[in-house]
Amino acid sequence: MLLALVVSAACARPAPPPSPTATPPTTASVAPTSAPARTNSDVRYVDVSVATVWTLPTSARAVDASALQRPADPRGWLAHLTNAQKLDLVGRVQTQSLYGTRVIVTGSSGTWSHVVLPDQPSQKDARGYPGWMPTVQLTSTAPRAGNTVRISSPTARVGSLVLSYGTTLPVVSRDADGVAVQLLDGTRATIASQDVSSSAGSDVLAEAKKFLGLPYMWGGTSGFGFDCSGFTELVYRSVGISLARDTDQQIKDGRAVALRDVRPGDLLFVADSSGAIVHEAIYAGDNRIIESPSTGSVVRIVALSTHRYVGARRVLPG
Repeated sequence: MLLALVVSAACARPAPPPSPTATPPTTASVAPTSAPARTNSDVRYVDVSVATVWTLPTSARAVDASALQRPADPRGWLAHLTNAQKLDLVGRVQTQSLYGTRVIVTGSSGTWSHVVLPDQPSQKDARGYPGWMPTVQLTSTAPRAGNTVRISSPTARVGSLVLSYGTTLPVVSRDADGVAVQLLDGTRATIASQDVSSSAGSDVLAEAKKFLGLPYMWGGTSGFGFDCSGFTELVYRSVGISLARDTDQQIKDGRAVALRDVRPGDLLFVADSSGAIVHEAIYAGDNRIIESPSTGSVVRIVALSTHRYVGARRVLPG
């Protein structure tokens, strides 16, 4: 079955990217580091709508140019990739990070920075998910302190930017026209009230269903495209629940429940023939699941029987 073949590579994660203590092939030498203590000089913030985190500075291809710039164009980038080019992201892309997110820079190589993402727990690095970003996509300017709103639509235009669901922005004021927010460069923009929320969501299935029809992207963690665990991680984060970034780690989150006892909002896990956890979905009730399954497919609701599951976890309260 073709779906099963593709899913086996859909959410199983490649080996961790090399530490910046090593020299990536065909790149400039990286200054050695030994997991230095975190300082203010290490802290940066994502300054594009979505920053893709690559396995190596050499992982990006010519066709990925619009994802490497500032501003980035994630929608245009993904729209112009063929399915074969999307499949080729496996092993090249590690994850993604949203606008304004704090990252820790641990090394550099030419125009690239090695970073860890504290908001994405990972077994690969205790400090957060590791990988490489174009340095141009980072800024040392912190978001304005104070009250914030979260983008609650799949994407929303904010000034000259199109930002993803889950992006948090500082509030300047509110009026009948919407919510005025401040961007990292100090400019102010107004977002329609229906595109933002001031609090966590309350229904994970309602949040997940906002993305029905969204094409799959390996490594994706945004309203422009998800992989299976990027999808679950972000929608659960929207209701105030932190999950590990990867499928084989999310199976350790929450508590185990018997497959016969699953209820809406539980996570269901799929293994390959070797027993490795390679895919997951959210139980949607009525013998259905909602999932972001594989390259060439989209976020969808299908029958529970679409997959054979090896475990279930309950991460919602109760």
